Amino acid sequence: MNNFTKSSARAYWHSITNLPCCSPMFRNLQKSSMKAMMFFMLFALSSGAMFAQLDSEGGDGEVYSDIDACTNAIPEMTSTADMLADGYNNDVFKKCSDSDEDFAIHFLEEDGYGEWGVSTGFAYDSDNCNWTYYYVYIIKCAGEQTMYTIEYNGGDRTPPQIQKGITLEPEETKDINACYDDRPLAPYTPEEIASYFEDACGHDKSGDLEITDPLHIGLRTKTRQSDCDWTVIYIYTISDECDETADVELSFSYSGGDKTPPEFETHPGDVTVECGNVPDAAGLDWTDNCGGSGTSALPVDTGFEGPECAGGVITRTWTITDECGNEQTHVQKITVEAALPIAFLPIADIYVPCADRDNIADYIPQAHYTNEPQTSRTSTVGCVISGNVDGEYEVPDTSCGSFKVSYKFEDECGAI
Repeated sequence: MNNFTKSSARAYWHSITNLPCCSPMFRNLQKSSMKAMMFFMLFALSSGAMFAQLDSEGGDGEVYSDIDACTNAIPEMTSTADMLADGYNNDVFKKCSDSDEDFAIHFLEEDGYGEWGVSTGFAYDSDNCNWTYYYVYIIKCAGEQTMYTIEYNGGDRTPPQIQKGITLEPEETKDINACYDDRPLAPYTPEEIASYFEDACGHDKSGDLEITDPLHIGLRTKTRQSDCDWTVIYIYTISDECDETADVELSFSYSGGDKTPPEFETHPGDVTVECGNVPDAAGLDWTDNCGGSGTSALPVDTGFEGPECAGGVITRTWTITDECGNEQTHVQKITVEAALPIAFLPIADIYVPCADRDNIADYIPQAHYTNEPQTSRTSTVGCVISGNVDGEYEVPDTSCGSFKVSYKFEDECGAI
C-alpha cells in the first residue's frame, strides 16, 4: 500500500512495503492488489510519452560494486523517505524539490527478475558468486515521471571458515620412529574436512543449513622417500563454488625415520666349557624392521689374556648395523675352566750293577708326565698336557749303594 501526505503545494508518497531478502530465482512474488495500485498510479502520473531525465550528477541511478555478500544478504533498499530528504546523493533530486510541481518517489516491488530502469530484483544470471540487484523507483519530478535505479553488484568473496569448536591435529609432527612404509596416512578424509568447514553462503555439512554453495576439497601429497629420513606433507585445499573466492589450504607435515636397531634371530647364552673346548666363532643371522636381513660378521673375543691352560672368561661380542646406522650387539660370556694339573706316571725302581757304575745314565729312564685321566683320574680333560722329562740325580761317592732320581716339569701355566 502507499502512504499519502500533503505539505505546501506538493504531494509526497512512498512505498511502505519492505523488500523480501531472497532471489527471484528462489521465489516469485505475486500480488494482484499491488498490480492494481500500480496501474492506477501509472495512469495518474503519465502526462507525457517521454520520461524526463534528472538533471544531476547521479543521472538516473546509482551503482555500488565489490560487495562481499551472498544473495541472501544484499543491502537493504533505500527508503523513499531517505531519498526525499534534502542532500540525498549530492542533491540529485534538488531540481525536483525546488520545482513548484509535485515531487514524489514510489518504489517498485520485486516481481520477477530485475532490470535497470525497469524492475526491482536480481539480474537474470545472478548467483552467490556474482550477482546484481536493482532497486527501481518511479520519480515524479517537475510534472514528469522517470525511473531511478539503485544497483548493487557483489558476490561471495569470503573463504570457507572452520567451524567453532573444531580442533585439528598439529600442523607438524617430527621425529617419528617408523619406516617410510609405516608413515602416517592422511589425518582426515576429504569428507571429514568438508564437515569441519562452513561457507558464508550456506554450506553446512551438518544439515542445519541448505547447501547452496557446496565446498570442494582437494588433497595432494608431497613426500621424501627414505626409510632413514622421510617426510610426507598432506595438503588440503578447501574452496567453494566461486572462482573469485580465495582457497583455504591446510597442511599436515610428518617426518621421521627408522630408529629401531635390527634384531638377532638367535641369542647364544652364557656357557662354561673345559679348557680346549671353546666353541668356534660364527656369524649370527639377523633381520630388520624395515625389511633388511643378513648374517653378521664374526664376533670379537676379548678378556682372555693368559695361556689356554689357565682358563678364564671370554667375552664374545657380535655387532650388526642396519642401513640407517642403528646398531645392535649381542654379548656371550664363555667361562673356560683351567686345565687339570699334570702328574708323572709311576716308574719302578731300577738296579744298576756296581761294575757298570760308569754307565748309570743308560739305566735311568725318562719320566712321562700327563694330565690325561689315568686310573685315578677319570674326568674328561680339555687341554691335554703330556711329555717326557729326564731325571736329575747324584751318583754316590762309594762304588756301590743307592741314590734317588728326581723328575721335575713346570707347564706354561706354572703347574709343577
